[in-house]
Amino acid sequence: MSLTSNTKHTWAVVLAGGDGTRLQELTYSIAGDARPKQFCHFFGGKSLLGHTRERIGPLFHDDRTLFVLTRAHEAYYREELARIPARNTVIQPTNRGTALALTLCLHVIAQQDEDALVSFFPSDHYYSSCSAFRENIASGLHLIEEYPGCILIVGAEARYPEVEYGWIQPGRTLVDSLVNPLLRVSRFWEKPPLKRAEVLKRRGCLWNTFITIGRVGAFMELLQATLPELTRLLEHSFSRARSINSIGTSRLPTSPERC
Repeated sequence: MSLTSNTKHTWAVVLAGGDGTRLQELTYSIAGDARPKQFCHFFGGKSLLGHTRERIGPLFHDDRTLFVLTRAHEAYYREELARIPARNTVIQPTNRGTALALTLCLHVIAQQDEDALVSFFPSDHYYSSCSAFRENIASGLHLIEEYPGCILIVGAEARYPEVEYGWIQPGRTLVDSLVNPLLRVSRFWEKPPLKRAEVLKRRGCLWNTFITIGRVGAFMELLQATLPELTRLLEHSFSRARSINSIGTSRLPTSPERC
C-alpha cells in the first residue's frame, strides 16, 4: 500500500527520544537494562521502534523519514539504525520533551521543503493490524489536503477506561464516515482519574494516539502561538548555524540544550 510513497512533499517523523521511565521496571525484566520501551523487544522479534518502521515504511519514502533520538540512548539504537543516513536522524543531547523535538524537526524539514506535509509517529505503540493502521494514515493524509490549515490527530476506539492514556473528546463532525470520520476536537484529557475515564468512555471519547498530521506551516503557526519563546530560540539557533556553517541539519543546535 504505497499510497503516498511517491508524493514529493510527504514526510514522516518517528519520535524515539523518550526516556520511558514509566515502564522501566518491565523493560528491565525483559532486556536486563534500563533501556526505554521503544528499544525493547516485547514480541515478534523486533523492538517497538522496529515495528513502527515496518508499519510506516510502505507509506513514506526513506529519504523523507526522520528519526528523533537522544544521544544517551545510542547504545540501544546504534545497531538497529546503522543503515539510516545521518541526515535522517535528529540527535538530541538529552531528552527535553516532545514539544522541543517536534519544533526542531519542523525547522529541519522546513529548511528542505517549505511545502512539506508532516506526520509524527510515537515509536512505542502496538497495533494489531498494520493494514488497518496504514489505511487510517493514508486517509488522514488525503483528508489534510482538504483542510490544509488544520492539524489532524488520530484517535483510537477506547476499549476500557484507561487512566494512563491521553483522551480526545470529539466535537462537531466534519466528514461523516463509518471507517474514518473526521471530527473537530472539543478538548483533550491527559491521564484522567478513573471516574472521569469511565465517563469519557461512555460518551464515546477516544484514546489519543498522538499521531499528528499537518502542513509544516500549520504546525509552525500553532507552535508560534502556543510556545513563542521556544520557536524564537530555535529560529535564532538555525539562523546562527546557517551563518557560521558549524552544524548539519541533522544535529541539534547548541542553544536548545539550555531550554
